[in-house]
Amino acid sequence: MERTTKDTWGNNIKLHDWQRNNFIPLLSAKPSGNRLRFHAPPQYGKSIIMSKRFPLWLLINDPMQRVVIVTYNQDFANAFYDALKSAVSDVQDLFPEFKLTGNLSAGLVTGERKALNDGSASIVFATIETGFTGKGCDIVIIDDPYRGLEDAMSPSYRRLVESFFDNKLFPRTNEKTDIYLMYHAWAEGDIGDFAVKKYGFLPVRFAAVADGKGHDPTGREMGDLLSPMRSREFLSDLESREPKMFAAMYQGIPIAEGERVFESWMFEERLMDAKLIPKLSKWHRGWDTAYTTGTGSDHSASVMFAFDQHENLHLRGFVKKRVPLNEITNWAAKIARQDPPNTDQIIEKHNAGYAVYEYLRRQPGLAPFVVMQRVTGSEGKLRARIAPFADMAYSKRVFIYKEGTWQEFLDELYAFTGLISNESDDMLAALAVGLIARKEGRSKSMKLSWRDPYKLIR
Repeated sequence: MERTTKDTWGNNIKLHDWQRNNFIPLLSAKPSGNRLRFHAPPQYGKSIIMSKRFPLWLLINDPMQRVVIVTYNQDFANAFYDALKSAVSDVQDLFPEFKLTGNLSAGLVTGERKALNDGSASIVFATIETGFTGKGCDIVIIDDPYRGLEDAMSPSYRRLVESFFDNKLFPRTNEKTDIYLMYHAWAEGDIGDFAVKKYGFLPVRFAAVADGKGHDPTGREMGDLLSPMRSREFLSDLESREPKMFAAMYQGIPIAEGERVFESWMFEERLMDAKLIPKLSKWHRGWDTAYTTGTGSDHSASVMFAFDQHENLHLRGFVKKRVPLNEITNWAAKIARQDPPNTDQIIEKHNAGYAVYEYLRRQPGLAPFVVMQRVTGSEGKLRARIAPFADMAYSKRVFIYKEGTWQEFLDELYAFTGLISNESDDMLAALAVGLIARKEGRSKSMKLSWRDPYKLIR
């Protein structure tokens, strides 16, 4: 690591204590059936050790070993390939006889394995979706199976990763294959917990700030920093501004089911006066309708949204009401006629949605913009459906305009857990319907015109 890695100024790096004394000693030079689940904060040097130098060190020790590096998409796989290729010349300065040739698609191969002519590569690059069919492996490194919060909380993507473990990974390993899983702990029950419970992975957690919550091999005192990479002031400020993200990415503590998903800091300087609504070229309105109007039953609700050219989300036009079935079509049509021209009306295919869809389709000027969106299976769980919105809120990319029942929408946000069946979440459900339609291509992306909300804030 120290002899083949340079800092920004061209100087050889020095390993930090936790890397030298705790992280690297967990990595084995010879496969012996290790199953380790690592967590460490972002940009703390874990990937360059695990995925960009460890494979080369393995092949220096034994050029016949076969390493597979797995990540969530092809772009990341390409990056690992480029990093390993660029490090070969530095390795050859130390070990002149070391040779590693090949390409991204076929993999990299040592001179010794190439001479064997068995068709196997020394380092193979794969993704969660593609797997590595037909490739043998002695060591598997899984570096970030998730893109982020949205994937970690998506039941469908979680099933994809679990299927990778069940059907692509373990059928191609043996009892001596080492498997190292490195990821950020975004949600309880995610692939890290799955690997521990089903396949016996040992959890190892390097928290940015020692918190005494277990699986930390460093033996630090409470409050001790893991690394000088980030100052105590930086970490404290990050924790106060984005506590859930800090807990997940810096401390390795997943977002627990049943916790509040949204907090007020996510919308600081993002609650805007209705006079500042930007002139976006396309708006969409999501609808969630109910059958009944009795006390305790769901409301019918709707939220209008648009994306600007920077993929910031703008929300307005909040409505929420218990409307009798015989009045809901007129109520919906009145709201739709007040929307900006060419606004898509996206209606969930359930409850009174059928009646609203058919009625709006018959209204002059509205028919071309009425969409029915079907929501089925596990995607019907609102916590999963709302995950893309939560991801944007964590990144402070959501603007909420004080129009309609916007305060009730905020109340829903701050109370939402996704677990309590009788909690009020109707406007969130309406927004989720619209976002699903956009993701599935039922809705066109929007462009920002002359009014930029960032300039308005400045």
